[in-house]
Amino acid sequence: MALFLKLSLPCMKKIDKLILSSFLGPFVLTFLVVVFILLNIHMLKYFDDIIGKDLGWDVIGQLLFYFAIFNTPVALPLAVLLSSLITFGNLGEHFELTAIKSWVFRCFEACFPFSGLWYLLQLAHLWLVITWCPKQHWKHTVCCGI
Repeated sequence: MALFLKLSLPCMKKIDKLILSSFLGPFVLTFLVVVFILLNIHMLKYFDDIIGKDLGWDVIGQLLFYFAIFNTPVALPLAVLLSSLITFGNLGEHFELTAIKSWVFRCFEACFPFSGLWYLLQLAHLWLVITWCPKQHWKHTVCCGI
């Protein structure tokens, strides 16, 4: 997180840095949790096919990686939603949201740092869907025959 603050733009205000730095921790955690939940749901669909084939741990690891990549486009919007709720809940709990509103910031202006980060995440999401997901789906079907 300290690396993010060093790489931030010089035109960013301190309040934007505070909001973004408090957003990144919950975002990574919720993204990993949502991917794990979706991975378990996806693996339960193919549980019968995987168990009877006597696959090695390396093949199962590859299969988990391909399923995780395949579930990432679904998990990204959910993680952003949950982490933004967590962030504003934490800011409200520590009365930092009240201080932001007392500086004559509207709630829309407090959400403004999220919009830039959200657009960057959407570009990464688009790149992932266009390039990685078809390759991983093809490798998944060729590798495991499921």
